[in-house]
Amino acid sequence: MVEVFDNATRAQGFELRMHPSTKRSATLGGFMAGGHAGIGSVNYGILRDRGNILGLKLATIEETPRVLEIRGDQLATVHHAYGVNGIILEVEMPLAPAHAWRDVIVCFHDFMQAARFGWALAVADGIAKKLVSPICWRLARHFHALRAVIPEGRHAVLGMVAAESIEALTDLVREFDGALTFNHPEGAFLNQPLYEYTWGHTTLQVLADDPSVTYLICIFRGADPLEQVRLIHERFGEEAPLHLELKRINGQMAIEGIPLLRYSGPQQIDRLSQAFEELGVRIANPHTYFLQNGGMHKIDDAQIAFKRARDPFSLMNPGKIAGFDEIDGAPGGAGHIKASGWAY
Repeated sequence: MVEVFDNATRAQGFELRMHPSTKRSATLGGFMAGGHAGIGSVNYGILRDRGNILGLKLATIEETPRVLEIRGDQLATVHHAYGVNGIILEVEMPLAPAHAWRDVIVCFHDFMQAARFGWALAVADGIAKKLVSPICWRLARHFHALRAVIPEGRHAVLGMVAAESIEALTDLVREFDGALTFNHPEGAFLNQPLYEYTWGHTTLQVLADDPSVTYLICIFRGADPLEQVRLIHERFGEEAPLHLELKRINGQMAIEGIPLLRYSGPQQIDRLSQAFEELGVRIANPHTYFLQNGGMHKIDDAQIAFKRARDPFSLMNPGKIAGFDEIDGAPGGAGHIKASGWAY
């Protein structure tokens, strides 16, 4: 379990660089095989960035199974491949110095001010942080346990900041005319960590109230990511209110957007995806189970060759790779949706 491992390393003064919002139930192998980023990515980038996974041991699915040690760039053949290449036995992850983290919420009257504050906090190198998640009011209103600390109509930035950085955070909040409404030790409020309202958990919190909701995954990068956020918010904020996550990708700060919307059909998803991309926003497709159609992971000849060599009978998660081991009659999810993606 990720939580058990992280707690053990904290006892030694260290912690995982990043972990999923499902830390209390996830395994390290599952995070490595299906995860992309998480709490800590604002500092260390995404899992695919070199050095964020050190190595793993993989059991092949051959007539005579072997145990392989995978390291370095070859890890890309196994990471985010959902177990198609073998059985993950061990994962070696890097650590970072542990902090006494505080769960914090900062509220704003204007969503773009919340987004600008989130960016400023993310790039404030002197403030030790682990999570920066601006969330518009239309989504945050579904956080019932937090309604007392997110006033009606306010947009919220959920975060984790080291105890020694709270004074600096307070000054930054004042600079952006925000209100620090929540400040507790990590997980102390109702025995639930604040990160369980961020990343994929934001969607789960909203779905608990409205099962008709679905989502997109997009990335705001380039010269002015905040301007891209502004355009999307102004043009589509009513239909697709925004939840943002600040994270680094390959050394550069970026904003992941997870707009939530009431699903009305595939034409809606196609229309929004095309409109976002016309504004320079990159789209990943979360509505397919084919690896190469999602846009978050490259499937190339090297990966197919790795799959054939380690799993020659295609027993591991069959049907996951389009054009290779598709299952007759399976629809492949919404694989038709164009995904410009952001894999590199």
